[in-house]
Amino acid sequence: MTDPAAPKKLSLLDVAGCDTAQWHVIYQNRAQDYWWARRLKDGFQHCWLAKPVQYGPQLSDRLWMRVDPCLPFIHADVQFHPEPPWVRDHSMTVQVVTSARPQTVREWFALGPPSCVEIAKAFLGINKFWLRTPWQLYQYINARGGVIVSR
Repeated sequence: MTDPAAPKKLSLLDVAGCDTAQWHVIYQNRAQDYWWARRLKDGFQHCWLAKPVQYGPQLSDRLWMRVDPCLPFIHADVQFHPEPPWVRDHSMTVQVVTSARPQTVREWFALGPPSCVEIAKAFLGINKFWLRTPWQLYQYINARGGVIVSR
C-alpha cells in the first residue's frame, strides 16, 4: 500500500516537452493588517516562494532564492543562510511543489489580479482562474500530491 502523503513521482512521459522546476510554497499570516486579510483563513493570508540553490559540494553550500509577491511590488532576494527560511519562523506552512510546464505562453483567461496567489500560480504554471486565496492554492496543490503538470 502506498502512503497518500508521499509526493507523487513524475515520469519521463509527464515531462516530455516541458520545463520542470521545484519550488517551496510558503504560507503565513500577513505582517500588515489589511482589511481583506481578516477574511482569509488563519495561517493562509499570504504566500511566497523559495527555492534552494546549491553552489558547492557541502550541504551548507546552499542559499535560498526568495520571491515574495506583494500588491505594490514583487520582492525578490537571495538569503545566504543554508537552512530553509521556515526553520527560523515556525508559524509557516510549507509545500514542496514540482511543476512541469509546457514551453508555451500561459492562457490569457487564467490571469487575474496581481496578488500573491496569482504570481505563485505563474511560477508554478497553474492555469486555474478560480484559485484566488492562499488556502485554495494550498488545497489545489495538496490534492495533486505536490506535482503540477500543466498541459
